[in-house]
Amino acid sequence: MKNFFKTHAQYQLSTSSTLKGDFVALRLSSELRTPNSELRTPNSELRTPSKFKPVKLRLFCGLICFLLAFYAPFSTFSQCNCTPNYSTYYPVNGCSAPVNYSAIASSISSLVPVFLTGTLIIDVPANLINYTFLMAEDAEIRLNNNITLTLASCTLKAACDTLWSRIYVPNSSATLNVYGGVIRDAVYGLWSQNSAKIVASGVTFADNIYSVRLRDGIPTPNDSYFQGCTFTSTTTMLLPSLATTTTQLLQSFLYPNLIFTSIPTRPYVGIEGWDCSKISIGDPAGFQNVFEKMDFGIRINRNSTIIKNNLFRNINRIGMNNTTTGDKAAINYEGVDASVIPNIKVGGDQTHELNIIEDCANGYIGTGCTKQLIIANNQFSRIDNRAITVLNGG
Repeated sequence: MKNFFKTHAQYQLSTSSTLKGDFVALRLSSELRTPNSELRTPNSELRTPSKFKPVKLRLFCGLICFLLAFYAPFSTFSQCNCTPNYSTYYPVNGCSAPVNYSAIASSISSLVPVFLTGTLIIDVPANLINYTFLMAEDAEIRLNNNITLTLASCTLKAACDTLWSRIYVPNSSATLNVYGGVIRDAVYGLWSQNSAKIVASGVTFADNIYSVRLRDGIPTPNDSYFQGCTFTSTTTMLLPSLATTTTQLLQSFLYPNLIFTSIPTRPYVGIEGWDCSKISIGDPAGFQNVFEKMDFGIRINRNSTIIKNNLFRNINRIGMNNTTTGDKAAINYEGVDASVIPNIKVGGDQTHELNIIEDCANGYIGTGCTKQLIIANNQFSRIDNRAITVLNGG
């Protein structure tokens, strides 16, 4: 097929995309006879006055604030009183105040696990090889401006029975490189803010709610890329802290289709991008990313993204029987206000760059793609509902 359906956007579906026993469903605004209000997007329902009155909203928010204030001292106690199940470790106590890496650099080594509570600030460039970090509840590693942190064959995992938080890269002057190793048991895993660059190659991301979060990078290109990584679920997930859970529930009340809305039993998403540009997921040279056993493989919102040479399997096969914007899919794109975003490309230019999507509820769901969308060189197998669904809701 050639270029077709020019409404608000251009769509190109390559004939090199293949389906095995499935079908392609393309639904565009030109085919929809119902007004946008009938599309029943979660946000529009939430903001309808008849659905939820302001008095109830104030009461709800007041209750949440009360619970957070009541729980704060117990949360701090939990974070700072976890004891790892290790005979030897080097404790780094960042609970009362963040600890600078420069203050402990000469004391820690790859021979003894580092047990972190609270926050560790990377205030000088660091290159860590074969380190193990035991992370207490909501523990965080944060990069200062103009700092590069490189982790090679390192392991970061929960110290006790609650998820830790993230490695946070705050802006474009900082860079995080992760080569090999394991990132597991985290709420957010790796978090890039304001176009901070993250490079991940050959990393295993296991049992995280979000393995990677990329936020607020427009208009500066983010330049993050991910190759040869595995995003998976290996065991029963640990629970997030009560403080994290309460915050997520409040956010899910306000933005129900952007974050997880219940206590997770398996990973929510491998890579999530929001308001970023120039993200590359996958590599044409054989370094395939694998996404499996989670709700979403890749979820992007108002992003410029190239997705190629990835394998998606067992992405939310349970209980999905339609294709609205909130549906789980191997790849989900929500492009509201996407007029500032360049092209979205799913699949490579050559057949060896194809994405393989198999044993999933849905393959690709795109909503509001108001710029050019290219879907080429993809292989779909055993899809429960639809391989490709495009809704021009922007």
